[in-house]
Order: sequence, then C-alpha cells, then structure tokens
Amino acid sequence: AGQDPHWISVRPEDEVEALRRADYVLAIQPEEAQAMRERGLACVASVSHIVELAARPIPVPPAPVALFVGAANDANAHGLQWFFRHVWPIVRAGCPQARVHVAGAVSDACPALQGVHAEGRVSDERLEALYRDARVAINPVFIGSGQSIKVLEAMGHGVPVVASSVGLRGIVDPEEPGVHRADDPAAFAAAM
Repeated sequence: AGQDPHWISVRPEDEVEALRRADYVLAIQPEEAQAMRERGLACVASVSHIVELAARPIPVPPAPVALFVGAANDANAHGLQWFFRHVWPIVRAGCPQARVHVAGAVSDACPALQGVHAEGRVSDERLEALYRDARVAINPVFIGSGQSIKVLEAMGHGVPVVASSVGLRGIVDPEEPGVHRADDPAAFAAAM
C-alpha cells in the first residue's frame, strides 16, 4: 500500500495516435471505452480491474473502525482534508469510540485528531489486518479520474464502502449492497 505514483500527462490526440498501434484496446471503464470509440478507435472493450475476493464468511468487526488506503496525491489529500474537517466531527459526536486508520503515503496528510491513526506505508500482511478490522472503507475524493481501485479492493475484502460520487466513478453498479454514495458530510457520516 502507498506506492509512489508516477504521473504523466498526454494530450488526447497523442493518446489516440499511440493507441492506434494496438490491435485491441482495453479500458477500465465503460465511459472510457466509449470515449475511445468516439475518437475513432474501433477495437475497444471495457474490462474492470480484477481483485482477489476474501474468504467467506467475513465476520463483522466488533469495533467501529474505518479505513482509508491511498497514495500521496492531491485527490486523496484533498478528500481526507474534507473528511476530517466536515465528516469526522459528526462521526465522533455520534460514536466517540470510532477510529479511522489511514494506510499508504497519504498518511502524511492526516491531522493529529482523536481516533485518527496514520499507518504510513504498510506491508501486505498489515494491510490484510487493517481490512479485517475495518467495519467500513471510505473514499471521500472529489477530484481525480479513472476507476478507484481502493473501492474495488475493499469490496473484494468484503468491507462495506462509503464513497463520494467521484470515488465511485467507474464502478459498474455503485448501488450494490454494501456500497454507499454520499457527497455531503451528514450523509457520509450517517452511511458510516
């Protein structure tokens, strides 16, 4: 968890030119596949990320623990700032024993607040333990693009998810049981 991202920026016309060299293009979202077809690419399919599913049954953890996993990028840092400024006070007022663990390099953006545990970069074993202990995974991002792998990973671990509309972008059916969309602080806190 918490790998450093390597970002590149490519103009849309350069992207299409590069993709024309491929026999087949795989997009991770139906919207991306449609956009590529509209740019003249013929052989395009949409295939979501594949995540390993947790063993069943998954017991509900006894403690009110939330989990956020993310890299140190602006989307994650901005989302966490919003969460801690607007949602966390509501959560703690209703459930003073609530905790949130933040794993990955984005932990550096965590404020020193009651119940907040900045894990930093963690081993795979520690990440598995964090998922086992979490009653809910959160994804309060409001900027960014692409599909949120953190949502798919949480779902694969059998952990319910509360996310913003942007945080659920690219998820084929965000109305699945255990997936809650919330874009305002009160709704986000209530869904947790």
